[in-house]
Amino acid sequence: MKIATWNVNSLRKRSEAVAAFIESERPDVLCLQETKVSDPDFPAGLFRECAMQVVWHGQKSYNGVAIATSSDLADVERSLPEMNEEGQARLIAATVDGVRIVCAYVPNGGDPVKYKYKLAWLDHFAVFLARQRQRFGRVVAAGDYNVAPADADVYDIEHWGRNSVAVRPPERQAWQRLLAAGYEDAQAQVGAPPQFTWWDYRNSAFASNRGLRIDHLLLAGVACAGLQVARDVRGAPEPSDHAPVVCQLAAAGD
Repeated sequence: MKIATWNVNSLRKRSEAVAAFIESERPDVLCLQETKVSDPDFPAGLFRECAMQVVWHGQKSYNGVAIATSSDLADVERSLPEMNEEGQARLIAATVDGVRIVCAYVPNGGDPVKYKYKLAWLDHFAVFLARQRQRFGRVVAAGDYNVAPADADVYDIEHWGRNSVAVRPPERQAWQRLLAAGYEDAQAQVGAPPQFTWWDYRNSAFASNRGLRIDHLLLAGVACAGLQVARDVRGAPEPSDHAPVVCQLAAAGD
């Protein structure tokens, strides 16, 4: 199974890019974040034209998540239980070919109030992931986590700032609690050097590769046989500030 995750930063703006990505990569599952479209206006036809089923959890202008797949979807869940999401559409989960797919858009936490919310959200997410693993056994939790787990996941930790968003100790400690829920980082499984997944639009950050690795796939009961960041998508005209991350799961028994 090939699984891709991509913060598209507006699905309607990136609809042609999404269709082109599906055509070129042929993912079995595509997890999208920051779709920025309300449920009634979600462009489901885009995915039907690509021979994919899709489920979504949307919100006008902000947030929004979706799972598209070439297979059947079952047991769809929306929102994070026991967390007051205040209308924020940040999580959707479904089962595809015996693998539980969780698509998450973790809050950024750019100001003190939002940062407190982010840490609370991550704590509830750790509980949710533990329950998903216990219930389904085989789980892939993909998405924009807005956490760079280690200094190597930042182009220059001192320049970025150790007290900046995505790298502060409480966020990295919350990341460790996600792993403690029974998950492994797909990047760690393949053992390759980390690849950045997000670059600021400003100051030629992409051209100079000043990026962060904040888009992740956490795995339980499955293994990653290959991982790549589709940098060419980030380098296309009018791109999202994120690049898709593509994970090829190992066959059962490998």
